[in-house]
Amino acid sequence: MRNVELHFLVCSYFLVVSDQRHMYVTFTRRNRERCSRVFFFSSMAGIDGEKKSVLEMVQADGTDEGCVTFVLHEEDHTLGNSLRYMVMKSLDVDFCGYSITHPSESKINFRIQTRGGVPAVEPLRRGLNELSDVCQHVLNTFQRSVSEFRSQQDDVMD
Repeated sequence: MRNVELHFLVCSYFLVVSDQRHMYVTFTRRNRERCSRVFFFSSMAGIDGEKKSVLEMVQADGTDEGCVTFVLHEEDHTLGNSLRYMVMKSLDVDFCGYSITHPSESKINFRIQTRGGVPAVEPLRRGLNELSDVCQHVLNTFQRSVSEFRSQQDDVMD
């Protein structure tokens, strides 16, 4: 098994993912840490204080880049099901599914198989970006509605 480590940065609503060759900006549902710099990379601290990556890319030796399992630590069905739905919308994806190994563990095994020689990282990146866009739209709509409600309440109070 080949294990490729990806680095994360959580900043407000956005997640920056970087490996040696690529950098992706995606949405995360949790605000695990606040940061002031955009390119400060961090990872989770394990129980014994060691740094632990938030995402691992696990690929069997001898397989192509179109069949990969991503292990997302500290995540649950909220991200897993939403991301699975977004990734499955891609025509390049042959299979996409996730499983939670055990109820007491907070990690997801997220499997993507693609067709046509497309690397599995690409549909994952697109799915995360599309999920980010949907969440940003929901957030903007909510904030606009709250502002409208407050202005209506101010008019009533006057």
